[in-house]
Amino acid sequence: PYRSLMIGWRAMILLIWLLSIVHGGLFILSTPQWEGIDEAFHYGYVQHLAESGTLPVFGRTAVSKELVTSFRFAPVSTVVNANLGNLYTSFPDYWSLPEAERKARENALRKIPSSYRAIPDDSANPLMNYEAQHPPLYYFLCAGIYRLFSDSDQPTLTLLLRWFSLLIGSLTIPIAYGVAKEGRFPWSPHFVPLLIALLPMFISTVSRISNDCLGVTLFSCLILLVCRYINSGFSRKYAVWIGVIAGLGLLTKAYFLAAIPPIAAVVLFAGFKRRSFALSARHMLFVGFVCLALSGLWYARNYIHYGTISGLFVLASERAVLPGEYLGKLFEIPWQAGLEIIFRQQIWTGNSSFIGLSRAIYRSAYLLFFLAFLGIGRIYWCRIRKKELGVCRDTEPPDAMVLFYLCFVLGMLYQMFSTYVATGRIVTGGWYLNAVVIPGVTILVLGLSALRPRSGGRIRALLVAYVLLINFLAYFCKAIPYYSGFIIARFHLSHFFELYSPANIGNILDRLSLNKPEFITPGVIGVWILLYVMMVAAVLIAPGARRRLSAERTNLLRRIPGV
Repeated sequence: PYRSLMIGWRAMILLIWLLSIVHGGLFILSTPQWEGIDEAFHYGYVQHLAESGTLPVFGRTAVSKELVTSFRFAPVSTVVNANLGNLYTSFPDYWSLPEAERKARENALRKIPSSYRAIPDDSANPLMNYEAQHPPLYYFLCAGIYRLFSDSDQPTLTLLLRWFSLLIGSLTIPIAYGVAKEGRFPWSPHFVPLLIALLPMFISTVSRISNDCLGVTLFSCLILLVCRYINSGFSRKYAVWIGVIAGLGLLTKAYFLAAIPPIAAVVLFAGFKRRSFALSARHMLFVGFVCLALSGLWYARNYIHYGTISGLFVLASERAVLPGEYLGKLFEIPWQAGLEIIFRQQIWTGNSSFIGLSRAIYRSAYLLFFLAFLGIGRIYWCRIRKKELGVCRDTEPPDAMVLFYLCFVLGMLYQMFSTYVATGRIVTGGWYLNAVVIPGVTILVLGLSALRPRSGGRIRALLVAYVLLINFLAYFCKAIPYYSGFIIARFHLSHFFELYSPANIGNILDRLSLNKPEFITPGVIGVWILLYVMMVAAVLIAPGARRRLSAERTNLLRRIPGV
């Protein structure tokens, strides 16, 4: 009977999981079509696979006539429009059109003939799909959803594929809970999942049409399996499962190649700790065989088509680089600027419009990262000196997470260097760091706690407040006003009260509902925003309520004789 007085741990993680889905719904309903980074071309990959039954090839496969036609009716970001030769209407120009013209374009978008879906772009210069080099697993899954709802118009298909991606990506939340329990940290295992569920960049990454949602979930699952492999005493069962997930990951994103070194290091550590080289050899064989069996053919195909294992199109399409040029480029590339872009894009990118936050927000985030890395250094220094800090009850799972994170960052730096050598441009994608969002957030909390072990509670409260601030600024001060036509260069608090006043909120909701499916009305978007605010409040209040109910349970038990 007393269980009804408690909010259990499982109920709490389900609440946080639901928050992540509601948060994703806010992104989906407030973000215009094709505004997710590279979203139109990921949709084109799904469409080509579903309509033709064949995989696209970079440089040979054009997007469909339907997709190109949609660019004429739905606005695109200034950045995307520039990449498309400035042939279409950007957001600033779109909102300067008469209302009747916008409504006419919306109706035309919904009435694009379905026969256009199977017809490649037949213009004089066909638009090629630059996302065609990606592994196919995510697109096979989405093709099933596409075929199931193929009678729907394009806005509805876009919405459904976004929701499907969100449901896949949201699985990261319960996985993060499992990793936190395996890590045996001295804080609640709900804390890291809560921070992740509130991160706007994580949610925008997994809620758009893109293989990142599956990549993030599989990479998170891989980290959980490695932690369980360590805590189980290096079980063969987990070694096999690590190979399965790594193989599926390599069929999803090429960045899973960055997971190979940390997996190898953990397996070698298993043999060292068990004093058995044979154990390491067997487990390495299990992982490698299963991984190659699942993904080897795809990477062989990459080499045949592009001459590179990863299939990265900028390496396949540019000139060959002589070995002697690499050393000169190593000192020429602006490493600091590249790193800054990567970490800034991990905090908030602003989708394809790149609506950034203020410098103060980004610089405070850089400071937190820097302090966290100092804290991690202090942990290892104290371990060498055999001094206990009290921030971690075990060492090996956190060590594995640090290794995964560092190897992934090094992989991104290698990609940045390779593309710079081939093209002379800095090409980054800070949102890729969401693949290691669990280690990243864990390192942040662990490192800051190590600097002030007695202030762990206040540090965690500060992190929640900071993430909520980024969340508020990203959506309600930047994205929603921008997407509803209120393009404000320097947003102030007075703008907030003016935009969200009773006289103007209806106009914002009406504009957000443009180019959405007919059932997504202004009222639906308004109710969803309110639901999101209520969910955030509920999740923040729930831990305190749980503690009070637990204390009440304890008092009740004490009154029972013999207890």
